[in-house]
Amino acid sequence: MPWVLEGAAEIVARHVVEHGESKHYKAFVKALFKAAVEPLGSEEVKDLETCLAGVRADKIKKKKEEDAKKTTGKKNLNMGKKGLSAGLDDYVYEDNLDNDDDFM
Repeated sequence: MPWVLEGAAEIVARHVVEHGESKHYKAFVKALFKAAVEPLGSEEVKDLETCLAGVRADKIKKKKEEDAKKTTGKKNLNMGKKGLSAGLDDYVYEDNLDNDDDFM
């Protein structure tokens, strides 16, 4: 009997998913889920919720992997040439700008 249910679910899913590009698709799926879970008890609905949360987690993971592939590398701060600073450090300047000693 489970193979019959899987086959029926596959047929319905094929016809529903083909309209996935429609702007009304999300509202339709929400209404379909709401009507489909109406006769179920709270435990069955919780089981379906867990299943959908798993699908969501898989999609988030897949998106993160795709985003990681898009970034080619880590952007580094310009630290100057090898062994040198980029001119951002104050201690590099040895000129003493505090000439208060020869004031008087």
